[in-house]
Amino acid sequence: MSEKLILDTETDIIRFKALNRRLFIAATIVIAAIAAVILVYAIIIFSGVVKSSTVLIALLLSWSPCPFYLWALWTLRSLFGQLSRGGPSLPLNVTSALSRIGWALMLGATLTLALTPLIDRFSKPHRMGNFAVFDVPALTLGLVGLALLMVGTMLKRAIRIEAEAKALKDVLEGFI
Repeated sequence: MSEKLILDTETDIIRFKALNRRLFIAATIVIAAIAAVILVYAIIIFSGVVKSSTVLIALLLSWSPCPFYLWALWTLRSLFGQLSRGGPSLPLNVTSALSRIGWALMLGATLTLALTPLIDRFSKPHRMGNFAVFDVPALTLGLVGLALLMVGTMLKRAIRIEAEAKALKDVLEGFI
């Protein structure tokens, strides 16, 4: 690999912060776009264009996992903002953000998987007959969420062990 994995020069740190600033802006744009779509849906629903209760129920069910996914995006946006200001460090807030994103993705995916059969029931034109509904994207997001939760937990432990090792090193240097 030609790209460095360790940010050891001031230029690397500046690039890292700039990249995270761009990712912060991208996440903000994505959140704003989702909010705009939700607003359009709300205007359409409340203006009375959707008269069918089954369509309305299907819409509400399909959008119900959205708060969890927005929570994940908002946390990711905040993480990019912190990294763009603080640089390449691994404080506990980074590991906590990974855990929160993991929880949000797992909860959103679980709700999606639980509601998919109900949504299918209310949207008869798109029904798959007697086949079981298999939602690969939701399963993938749930597993990615679980992986992020595990990585966050492992990083918290690594930070704690590193702090203990540093404390032991300081004590040992005092004896020498």
